[in-house]
Amino acid sequence: MMISTLLLLLVACMSASGFRSPSSPSFHKTGKKIVRSAVTPKAVPTTAVPTTAVPTTTVPATAQPRFSNLDHTLMKLSVPAILNFAVIPLVGAIDLFWVGRMGNPLALAGQSAANQVFSSAFWIISFLPSVAVPLISKYSAQGNKKMAEETISQSMIIGAWMGALGTALLLLYPRFVLSSVLAPDSLAYEYALPYLRIRALSFIPSLISTVGFAAFRGTQDTVTPLKISLFSNSFNAILDPIFIFVAKWGVSGAAAATVVSDFAGTFAYLTLLSKKKLLRLKSLVARPR
Repeated sequence: MMISTLLLLLVACMSASGFRSPSSPSFHKTGKKIVRSAVTPKAVPTTAVPTTAVPTTTVPATAQPRFSNLDHTLMKLSVPAILNFAVIPLVGAIDLFWVGRMGNPLALAGQSAANQVFSSAFWIISFLPSVAVPLISKYSAQGNKKMAEETISQSMIIGAWMGALGTALLLLYPRFVLSSVLAPDSLAYEYALPYLRIRALSFIPSLISTVGFAAFRGTQDTVTPLKISLFSNSFNAILDPIFIFVAKWGVSGAAAATVVSDFAGTFAYLTLLSKKKLLRLKSLVARPR
């Protein structure tokens, strides 16, 4: 009873003093009505972030991709050169095709092994075009035909000497060279040895042909070497079946056809270079300086 009385007195005092909670909405009297006023929060000032306009660039019509005279020249020089490099491996492919028609797996294995050895040895020492092309290009651009002719002649002489060394290596040590791709007791030696010995004779004409190719490239003529390569490979494709089956030379006939076609290509290079005044045949007998 005492506690309830005290609570009633406390509530009465709070009502009389107008007590309100700080977090509760405020109430005030306007006349006879009690109006509830909402507490409006303070506005938080906002800072405007400056925006930077991204400039737009208009590409002029002249800057669009287009073919210029330089592009046309590069295409004119590169396409025949690419085709020529694609034609070169056809020599081995043509021999492989006709030897495969013999129906003898050992003959096919022997020819493939000998052809691989010859190709590897040839490309190891055929660095002359990389040296000759820049020199021939420089002298040709300067209009100095005499120096261009001398560079071609000396490169061919060096190529002939290096080809003679390669020929001697393959003729004198064919079994040793073939041992890098064939087992010592392989039955394919019966066919690989005669093919390699005959194919070794094409070392000199092949190196001279690479110099001739470099000479035409140095004068910005890549079409003529392509024509010579097509002629040489076509000649080889015609001679292969004749030597292999008609003459009955077998694998040796394939090698002989390749040698004849290589000499024919070399003769074509020498003849055309002589006609263009880029080579004097009598200068080929001079010693390299």
